[in-house]
Amino acid sequence: MDEQLPGPHAEECAIRADLKTRGEKCRSYIEMVKFRDEKAVEDVEEKKFIDALPDRQDQETPYDQLSYSCGDAFFALYAIFTLLADMVTDISVAYMFWLHGKHEYFIAMVVFIGVPAVMLTGTGLRWYVVDMENPRVPPASMTRWAVRVVFLLLQIGPVLRYVDSLRLGMLFRKQRKKHGCELTLKDVTKEGVVHECAITYRLMLQEDSDATFLRLFEAYLETGPQLMLQAYILLHAVYNDDVDENLAKVQLVSIFSSLLSLAWAPVSYYRTVRLSSAGKATMNWSSTIVSVLWQLCFLSSRCLALSLFAAKFNEWVFVPLSVHIVVMIIWAKFMDTDLCKTKWEEALLILMLSLAYTFSFFNPKEERTRYKHMFFYVVCFLEDSILMMIWLFHEDSEHKLSYSFKYGPFAGVYVSFAMSLLFMYCYYSWCHPTGNIRPLIGKGCRKHVSDNAVRPNEQKRGTCVEEIAMDKAGAFSV
Repeated sequence: MDEQLPGPHAEECAIRADLKTRGEKCRSYIEMVKFRDEKAVEDVEEKKFIDALPDRQDQETPYDQLSYSCGDAFFALYAIFTLLADMVTDISVAYMFWLHGKHEYFIAMVVFIGVPAVMLTGTGLRWYVVDMENPRVPPASMTRWAVRVVFLLLQIGPVLRYVDSLRLGMLFRKQRKKHGCELTLKDVTKEGVVHECAITYRLMLQEDSDATFLRLFEAYLETGPQLMLQAYILLHAVYNDDVDENLAKVQLVSIFSSLLSLAWAPVSYYRTVRLSSAGKATMNWSSTIVSVLWQLCFLSSRCLALSLFAAKFNEWVFVPLSVHIVVMIIWAKFMDTDLCKTKWEEALLILMLSLAYTFSFFNPKEERTRYKHMFFYVVCFLEDSILMMIWLFHEDSEHKLSYSFKYGPFAGVYVSFAMSLLFMYCYYSWCHPTGNIRPLIGKGCRKHVSDNAVRPNEQKRGTCVEEIAMDKAGAFSV
């Protein structure tokens, strides 16, 4: 029998034995973690599962930063409402034109509604086909495809994508609540917990980005031209003393609905880009509302100037529009977006950007927008000023509404333009997601806030898959 050591020596031996045991456990744990990581890489390559988690260098980033707020759900519902309201009011106006025997206006409305709708339906269908070839997207059932076909035939494909985005967002909230909101990347070892939430979040982002891009195309291809047509018809009726009160009321509702819809489209685009980009602070309520007001005021000024000129000079309005589009094509070409796979798709994208820039500006690539905004607003201000001066000079002085009709709209163009600049200044000075930007101080750097900083009342997502918003960049055409 071994002789039992005295007390101090026994304690020292026990400590050494305990350290030896811990060292063996640590080595075993390291080997286990190494095997687990290698196995995880193999699973990614073989199964192609969706991973919307932050990268490994962000291991201390809380997983609950991938969130879907009540504001996100509200704005998805608002997007659905504006889309349906715009469509219903346009169809109502077309029907009223038919009832009043104004068949030429009815045909123009049908063309302005039908052609963009067919283009967007083809684009939406193609994107569904692209999703079928994507291993990261679960296959759709026959019932699901039947629902998609119905929505596409009704020309409301983006509505279904918004509904899917809303449904997946609510499912993500439910899953996160079920598994707890203190998860980090270190919890990835919990089988089926983190990845279940990540897959749902990724699918939500994909549906939201698809719906936003389709909505953006619809706004500039259908809503904008439709708005101009409605305003022209109404102002032309005023010029010719041929105003029908009932029809005019429906037209005013349609014009207001189109303005709201057109103002929301670029704001929704920016919200989605920030939601699906790596490390970007998201837009909160104040930044979203101020952005909508900024777009709404600028669109009001722009459309009023073009509509007044068109009502007075009819087809001559295509001269300044054509010049503007040519200038925007050259400008968009120099932006070097490089978002498409082929040259003809890139050319089509540039053409669509130039048409969109007839109404408002949005940035197609990630870079500073100071000088882009400056160039765009200076060009539009000069164009609108020239149009309004020509219109004011040729306005019929014998018109019964000559004084109010001349100087009221004239002032409205410049007041709306000034209000848009004011809201833009407020947005960058107090409501920008990444901090306060002083546009008129120095080089416009953020004041006391770094590029990656987050305002206290905002959320900041972890690094999600950055390519979500551009997954279908080469598949936007019919």
